[in-house]
Amino acid sequence: MERDLDLSFPPAHGATLSDDDAPSTWTPPTRPTKHGIRTSPRTRQLLGSRSAAAAAGVWRHRPAHEPQSLPRPAPSGDDPAEPAGSELRPPLRWARATVTVAGFDVHLRAYDGVVDEIGEASVRRFGPVMAVASANLDHVYHFGRGGLAAPRAMADTGVLTWLTLLDGIPIVAVVRGRTGVRWPRLAGADLLVPVLARAEQDGIRVGFLGGQETMHVELRRVVARDFPQLVVSGYWAPDPSEVDDRARSDELAEQVRHSRTDLLVVGLGKPRQEVWIQEHGEQTGARVLLAFGASADFLAGQVKRAPAVFRETGMEWAYRLAMEPRRLAHRYLVDGPVALSRLVR
Repeated sequence: MERDLDLSFPPAHGATLSDDDAPSTWTPPTRPTKHGIRTSPRTRQLLGSRSAAAAAGVWRHRPAHEPQSLPRPAPSGDDPAEPAGSELRPPLRWARATVTVAGFDVHLRAYDGVVDEIGEASVRRFGPVMAVASANLDHVYHFGRGGLAAPRAMADTGVLTWLTLLDGIPIVAVVRGRTGVRWPRLAGADLLVPVLARAEQDGIRVGFLGGQETMHVELRRVVARDFPQLVVSGYWAPDPSEVDDRARSDELAEQVRHSRTDLLVVGLGKPRQEVWIQEHGEQTGARVLLAFGASADFLAGQVKRAPAVFRETGMEWAYRLAMEPRRLAHRYLVDGPVALSRLVR
């Protein structure tokens, strides 16, 4: 079921949009030099050309650890999430819509529009906490219709509200087929760099929770190199037993609160990260919590992300399975088919 459609399509023929109709935008960080003010070279490298991104309706960046540019919608008929011969329209930057897929809501956004939304929520000092998750087949398995974790998490409470973003080629295909709009795939690994760049500019305090301490060593180095002005409030590497223990998780949430974190990147894996955010997110004092799985591991270079050709053809799962067969075999070969059957049911 589709609802809450807001500016998903371009204006009707003959209609125009003035600059006043568009939401506020932001520019990359600048630094003084002997020649005046210039944009940080690293930020230009991360974010790429703003004019080209605006024309395409997406962000693109080329960080040193991920040389490929962000995936863009492939030409009609070449995109595995689009039927051959389709004429789907891209969403406007500030377009918003909600659809129900496999028993849970998916919130549809344009790429740079959601970066704006996350940045604005991170500095807002009132209203509910924003929790962000990714809707892929693993999410369908745990939180969709019949999922065992569904009763425990992903519920708007008034003090915490979920933004569940489109991820995973099968779900992208279902949503595009229903709406007739080329909604982009918004994987956490693609969003993390522009979100951190926005945080660097706006003075947003960012914390990282999850992963191994050895990964955090490399993550600190990468963050210091790529985001030298980013205020990092802390790194926390709890083990699973600590995360699953209510009292110890309360202590962990209080540590985050004392650090005055505005935006917390949570990488505990599904469904643990969503359940933890549901139960402890408001307690952390963070305004935004990102359930972004292995995104920080990708950023740190501890886990190699699938090359763009795999991501753009819907075969990222096969690449990751080949790289980590023991850890991911059950997820992709056992849970995956179950989730797919729920999705198409």
